[in-house]
Amino acid sequence: MIIYNKKSLENLRLIEQTKIWKEKQLLSESLFEKIKGKYINDLYTPNFFIRTGLFLFTAILIGASLGLVTLITYGDSGSQTGLLIRILIYAIITGFTTEIVIKEKKFFRAGVDDALQYATVGLLISVIGIFFDNLNHNSESYYDNTDYTIQILAFSLPILIFFAIRYVDRLLTALAFGIFIYIVFYIVSNAGNIGKAICPFVICIISFLIYQLVKKYGYVERRLLWKDNFNILELLSLLTLYLSVNYFVVRELNAILNNEYSSTQIPLAWIFYITTTVIPLLYIYFGIIKKDRLQLQLGMMLITLAVFTFKYYFSLGHHEITITLAGIIMIGVAWLVNKLLKTPKVGLTLDKDVLEKEFNLTDAEALVIAETMGKDSAQQDDFTFGEGNFGGGGSGGKF
Repeated sequence: MIIYNKKSLENLRLIEQTKIWKEKQLLSESLFEKIKGKYINDLYTPNFFIRTGLFLFTAILIGASLGLVTLITYGDSGSQTGLLIRILIYAIITGFTTEIVIKEKKFFRAGVDDALQYATVGLLISVIGIFFDNLNHNSESYYDNTDYTIQILAFSLPILIFFAIRYVDRLLTALAFGIFIYIVFYIVSNAGNIGKAICPFVICIISFLIYQLVKKYGYVERRLLWKDNFNILELLSLLTLYLSVNYFVVRELNAILNNEYSSTQIPLAWIFYITTTVIPLLYIYFGIIKKDRLQLQLGMMLITLAVFTFKYYFSLGHHEITITLAGIIMIGVAWLVNKLLKTPKVGLTLDKDVLEKEFNLTDAEALVIAETMGKDSAQQDDFTFGEGNFGGGGSGGKF
């Protein structure tokens, strides 16, 4: 399903990791050059600024090209059906161009391929929107705009998942995750009062299950090509897990769902007081125990959100004093942690990416092969053991 050459992606990931090891002086320059020579990467991946420029240029070119075609043939698209067919043709053209550009030019996150695939996804979602708009307007029954939105999102989700897998795209992965969570939220929250009551816990459980699935099945050897995608899923699942049971989020969403002008106290509020406080601490705890940088960093950031939540509803006044003290405390903690972790403590260090967690058999094999192939193990032709004619067997007896 993936469009890129799997071996090229593996080599790219290996070379990027060995660059980190070389910078940390875990590999010599000569060994790094041997690995680069052995594991050749033929994909074109420019730096951020070039990628941004190529993306903008390609996006403008796509818009100008499709706009010109639309102006020339505008008279044939008076109806919604004609517009739908036109956009579908545009999507096929951009999708075909994406395939050709990646296969021929070997672009990988180069800006050009990003713009083309996003244009294709956007056009396909537009086709879905126009289709359901026509379908609903031609129907005799009344339809709600929210139902129309959920129809578009539900049918867009498979497209986003397909493109995220095929093009190893992180943004599309994040969009697919967000749409999936929103669909679950929509279904549960519209299941009456019971649905509204259990919605936070349903989202929390689903986020936890996604996180567990990613940790268990996402980082195995055969799926490491999508490692960046799984990193995004891991981050977002941890984030939605917390937000789904954060007191501020639950209380404000409850007011929106009930069409209340201002939020009021929610039932079982003490449960959300606990989850708002405890979950960031659990993230920090498991981040330290499991040497998980993501959980540790996220936990520290979410503590700030927990403090904001309680400060928002239970303020004692003097906001300027509170903010100043909080800033001083955070700066002090950051300085202390920075000082302590300059040298590794309990398996943690301030320096990131010293060794990648997913140090797998492929990486180890690459290092061993590169090192052994780089050594000259052949014996010298004029090497003899003694004075004999046959390797020194006689040592002077001239055998």
